[in-house]
Amino acid sequence: MARRLRLQYPGAVYHVFNHGHPGSPVFATTDRARAFLDGLEQTCVRLGWRVSAYALLPGGYHLVVRTPEPNLVEGMRWLQGTFATRRVRSGDGRGAQFHGRYRSVVLEPGETVARVVDYLHLLPALQGVVSPGQIALFRWGSLPAHRRPERPAWLEGPDLLYSQQGYIEALQALAEDGEARGRRGFDRIGRGFSLGSPAWCREREGEHARLALDPRAPGRLRAEQGREVWERRLNALLAEAGQTREEAATGRKAAPWKIGIAVELRASSTATNAWIAGALHMGAPGAVSRYVGEWRAGRPAAA
Repeated sequence: MARRLRLQYPGAVYHVFNHGHPGSPVFATTDRARAFLDGLEQTCVRLGWRVSAYALLPGGYHLVVRTPEPNLVEGMRWLQGTFATRRVRSGDGRGAQFHGRYRSVVLEPGETVARVVDYLHLLPALQGVVSPGQIALFRWGSLPAHRRPERPAWLEGPDLLYSQQGYIEALQALAEDGEARGRRGFDRIGRGFSLGSPAWCREREGEHARLALDPRAPGRLRAEQGREVWERRLNALLAEAGQTREEAATGRKAAPWKIGIAVELRASSTATNAWIAGALHMGAPGAVSRYVGEWRAGRPAAA
């Protein structure tokens, strides 16, 4: 049971991955892959994540994610839930789904992260989706995005390294040299709870064991962490708007400044409509959804 807990702390880096059922590809169409990447970008914007590498393969996804705040669980719940919801809304809700919970491996910063990034860039070739010579052109991997001048702000990595042809050639050589991949420990990637030096992994195991003994874990502790983030974001938005909690309690439910803050909360956090409705005294959760939708559509909300 303890292994089901996710170790979360500020600045943690993870290899996160999930896959579909055998013979039932999750990303069988470009629309599905695009929807997942859109959701990943929105998750990064909302929660401040930074991604070093990603690979969307027919059978599933792999990510290397750094979380400045301890919010991996919150973000993955939102990312996978949003992907499923968008499939239903587009009429593509039937068929292949993810095979259970995602997996996450905590990574030691430095060489270990760089090794897993290389592994993700190689995966399209290792799984036969493209040839080794086409690695840099695989559209659903992060390597082409790294090499574009207009790469997303949430995608982080050494610009010079990814722009050099030597890096691409080194990856292509690794794709064709199983012994070299073995020496770099590629066969151990995706296994266990943590990946790094023995001493670093022992420290993470100790933290994980203490988390398992916390009477608040996992549900209550994670819920508290999420609400703390929402509270900080709300306080910042109230200050920017020149408003207070007291004014929120006495102001009308559909006051434009309240709706503006609700729109920002929905765009920059995973705060729920129910929580926003209570914090800003905006009535029922459904009303918040309606106000935000009308705001975004450029229509005035009803009082």
